[in-house]
Amino acid sequence: MAALFSLGMALCAHAEPLRFDYLKLLKEAEAQAGAPGSLLTLDTMPVEARGAWLKKHRGALDGLRTMQALSEDATGAALTSVWYDIAIGTPDKYARNKDTLPETARAQDAIEAIVHEARNRQVVILNEAHHVPFHRVFAGKLAHELRKIGFDYLAAEAFVPDMPMHPAAVSQDMGFYVSEPMYGAFVRGALRDGWSFVGYDTNPDAATQAEAERLRETGALGNLMTAIFARNPKAKVFMYVGYGHAKKQPEADAEGWKSIATLLRESLAIEPLTIDQSLMYGRGDVRVDNPLYREAMQRYAPSGPMVLKAATGGYVVSGVTAGSYDMQVFHPDETMHATSGRPLWMERQAGLAPRPVPMDMLPARGRRLIQAFHRDDGPGAIPADMVMVEAGKPAPALMLPKGQFRFSYEE
Repeated sequence: MAALFSLGMALCAHAEPLRFDYLKLLKEAEAQAGAPGSLLTLDTMPVEARGAWLKKHRGALDGLRTMQALSEDATGAALTSVWYDIAIGTPDKYARNKDTLPETARAQDAIEAIVHEARNRQVVILNEAHHVPFHRVFAGKLAHELRKIGFDYLAAEAFVPDMPMHPAAVSQDMGFYVSEPMYGAFVRGALRDGWSFVGYDTNPDAATQAEAERLRETGALGNLMTAIFARNPKAKVFMYVGYGHAKKQPEADAEGWKSIATLLRESLAIEPLTIDQSLMYGRGDVRVDNPLYREAMQRYAPSGPMVLKAATGGYVVSGVTAGSYDMQVFHPDETMHATSGRPLWMERQAGLAPRPVPMDMLPARGRRLIQAFHRDDGPGAIPADMVMVEAGKPAPALMLPKGQFRFSYEE
């Protein structure tokens, strides 16, 4: 099936104001996955027993990595995702892939190349993996550049359907995934740049999951047509979606599902520029790293996100059906920690700087989720960063942009 329902999808399509306790949801996800205890034993568990455990808990692992990412524990999300990828057979999928990297492919700066290709397109669609916060860092940088060349509407799967077109500030009310700090920073930048925001996702009731997923895409199309294209048929739109919603298909799949990218192409008679960033990034474990990704890192050693320009024209896209995407982003592997105790990408790609957790916030026992908010943000604000601190252990740094902040915690 091309798309899976999840807690995040359901909540981001919910019309009521969102107010939630990050740590409470994280603890619930940990309990469902048996974390951290069960995860620590998987490497030494007998193969047959481990396979049975992963099959039973793969949904819980997906939920846990989502909540770890939402709480800005990108490292924890990556570690959990290793076991989720093993559970769904990702290594076997790599083994079946016969794609190769062309020897003549040239590395290009991803944002520069995408902006170049976008100049003659009406719709640009970029995807993400929902548990990878640095995908939102890239999306924010791309949005900033697309705005300069005339793109007006930012339509995101994560936005609630009744999202104001010109909100006054960033808040949790905007959607479940938007409450992750890097997504919040992406939206904060888009507000400064004057984008018009559109929420379009739906959460339909249906007799089967297959029918619900089909209705989700057609409902999204109807919302986009009403909010944007019925008013302005020539509107230039940047869409930010999850996974396969960005892929183009020659026809519906066996269950009648067509992605929103495919439906827009058919309805508007246009060729949207579709970009995948959900496959080629470092996962922190050779068992689930894409071999072609590793080869690309060794060959090009990029310092920032890149695309590979093919000598025959077009761009190298691997691991998906031919024609699904026009371009594919290869992110540098920056999952390892800096001296801050946080992943390198937070400094190198997001431009954040380490700041010690205030001493009066450190827990005397147990653990606390320390949060930093922009000082002037009001109720329902999205933290600029969060970090989990355990009593008696060194506290990782908060990673923050320039500015003044107030601090809080959940425990």
